[in-house]
Amino acid sequence: MSHPLTPLVRRPVCQIEHCRSCDVLHLTIGPVTLRLEPGAARQIAHALAEALERLESAIAVVEPVTEQPLVN
Repeated sequence: MSHPLTPLVRRPVCQIEHCRSCDVLHLTIGPVTLRLEPGAARQIAHALAEALERLESAIAVVEPVTEQPLVN
């Protein structure tokens, strides 16, 4: 049985391909390839998006430290 991969996305940090015969996504990051069912990939994408939103919100809340004048 042949498992040809169809490229979906190629970026400098990762690539994603689809195996039609298995209906599995191959997510390759560096030397590691994860084989994910589309539903699992979707859940991971949503979790990553949520984590990034929370990270951006946390960074926005942190105010830069300003020097306080010395009081004698």
